Amino acid sequence: MSKRHFYGYALGSLSESAVYAFINSFYLLFLTSVAGFDTSYASSIISICLIVESVSSVFVGRFSDNFNSPYGKRRPFILAASVLLPAALMFSFRTFNLSGVIKVIYYLFTGCLARIFYSAYNIPYVALGAEITTDYDQRT
Repeated sequence: MSKRHFYGYALGSLSESAVYAFINSFYLLFLTSVAGFDTSYASSIISICLIVESVSSVFVGRFSDNFNSPYGKRRPFILAASVLLPAALMFSFRTFNLSGVIKVIYYLFTGCLARIFYSAYNIPYVALGAEITTDYDQRT
């Protein structure tokens, strides 16, 4: 593997890890502490978002496996998610003065979008490593 590919793949891993930490570690804390949800509402929002992500992951993986473009199979997904995921995260971690059901729907929608775009980045990124090199040690 060339140094260019090595450092590019490492940079992708750094950004993936940062987003993973925000989504999986801080979102529950944000929903309960900042957005003011009860823990039952916050955990329900996160559970529904996880279910949506698991369903969307199947479609993202299948679509990226069968996708063909001049830029490769995986890179268009990674590039599109690199633009859409930060926007979804920004809206997920915003606070608004919304009432009851509208507030739940807003955070559920933005949380699901963040999870879908995370899958659209992470699944092709992990598969890209196997396409760049067949040596397991170079991918890790």
